Amino acid sequence: MLTLSPSSLTKAAASCALHASEITLLVFGLLLVVGLVGEYSEASRWKTYVRWFPIMVIVGVAGELLADGAIFVFSERLQTIEVAEVNDKALSLMGQLYPDFPMPGSYGAFVNRAMLRKVTDRLDGLERGLEDTLRRVEKISQERSHRGGQAR
Repeated sequence: MLTLSPSSLTKAAASCALHASEITLLVFGLLLVVGLVGEYSEASRWKTYVRWFPIMVIVGVAGELLADGAIFVFSERLQTIEVAEVNDKALSLMGQLYPDFPMPGSYGAFVNRAMLRKVTDRLDGLERGLEDTLRRVEKISQERSHRGGQAR
């Protein structure tokens, strides 16, 4: 059984449907304007079609309403597709720049925990290295101040 829903549309189909909805909106808007002009016109050439003008207005308004709804639905679908494409590109780039970067769906929570453990261990190592460097700098500073005090 074939079911057609906006979420099943491809990017090309959603784009085509969006353009068709925009054209439909313009056609029904034109029908609405013609109906309104005909209803309020005083010219005798419009009098022969006077019973059709209220129908044109009603159909024009209803058509615009449906076309606006379709534009909303199809533009939302296109936005969803484009956000997914941007996310895929960003994840691909992260995977290229950082090969150990955990890709959602391709690794499990275990890999994420392992990655977090690696990062934590690396940070601990950097912290120890920084503490050692600060101790050396302090020792050198003390030696220089001690030598400077003896030279005077």
